[in-house]
Amino acid sequence: MPEEYLSRFKEILAVLPPDKKKALHAKLKTLPEDDRNGFIKDFVLSYENRNKKKKEDKPQEKKPEVRQEFKKPSKPAVKVETKADESSESEMGQHNTYVILALVSIICVGILIGVAIKNRNDIADLVSAIEGESAISSDASGITGDESAALAAAEAIAQTEMTTNAPTPTPTPSPVPLADDHPDLTGLVVVLDPGHQEETDYGMELLDPDSTITKYRCTSGAIGVAANVKEYELTLQIALITKAYLEECGASVVITRESNNVTLSNQERANLAIASDPDVFIRIHCDGAPDSSCQGVKVYVPESGSYTSTSGRMADTLGNLVAEARGTEYLGCQATGLYTGLNYADSIRSFQLVAGFISNSEDEKELTEEDTQLAIAGAIAKFCETIK
Repeated sequence: MPEEYLSRFKEILAVLPPDKKKALHAKLKTLPEDDRNGFIKDFVLSYENRNKKKKEDKPQEKKPEVRQEFKKPSKPAVKVETKADESSESEMGQHNTYVILALVSIICVGILIGVAIKNRNDIADLVSAIEGESAISSDASGITGDESAALAAAEAIAQTEMTTNAPTPTPTPSPVPLADDHPDLTGLVVVLDPGHQEETDYGMELLDPDSTITKYRCTSGAIGVAANVKEYELTLQIALITKAYLEECGASVVITRESNNVTLSNQERANLAIASDPDVFIRIHCDGAPDSSCQGVKVYVPESGSYTSTSGRMADTLGNLVAEARGTEYLGCQATGLYTGLNYADSIRSFQLVAGFISNSEDEKELTEEDTQLAIAGAIAKFCETIK
């Protein structure tokens, strides 16, 4: 999208109070990413066109009324002009000029206020039309909550777009040391999804394509019980090491995120995986459990889809390899429909690997160690070899 639209868009929204700029953020962020640019462009064009039209029409409506109310007194029919009369008439003319200038100023201010109020209604109409809802007009007392919230949400989308498009550092450790018995994964396509993200996205999305149940688009995940380790940070560290390891083994690796500061829903992650046509899709998590004594490795698979007959056996292979590499217990495989990222990716080989539980102090400490993360990467590589 041309920068001029985004810049003008921000100028229009700058008049809103800060507290009104967040209300509908979550709602409008559910717009598909591909639709956001079009929304911003249409918003600016509609605003400018309607603003221009009202500036042309409004003065003509006010002008006759004001002139009639402040009509200049008529001169006498017969008058003998003298120098004193001329002086008096000159002073009267100057006085009338000042009055007219003052009136014109008042008229202009009134016009601008009227235009501003009506423009806000037009903007509300536009946003409501996009959302498929009835517009709620504002009155002379000020902008309505619905309108300002919708505009604020749109501004937040623009800010998110600018943040998302900005380059972010990728802390990928490369090269990583390979085990002597590392597999040859040439020709294999793997998609890795580091679970969660820095900020919870409270927008809602369907749990699965056939469900009416909705969930948050993405959460920030668990927090470690001892060192307050963030799950979203830990999963990215493990995924980046695993990506580097698999690539050195010859695999082609797609990773859903390379930064913690992203806005990416679980459905979007699944769609990205499917679009990559991978041999395997692995979602990496480090969960929290109600029981702090729970530790080990667990794997989840979709409860339906194209690979239900083989996914359980393959999940056991993945889980056992990772648990052995970590020197911990494998807690088994579970087929489930509770995870959006698996439900939307059940047409490909999909696994949600819980590499450990940061609600357990031992697991938390171990998972932050680079040797453990490298061991997990090596185990995933051995698993991928069984698919090739």
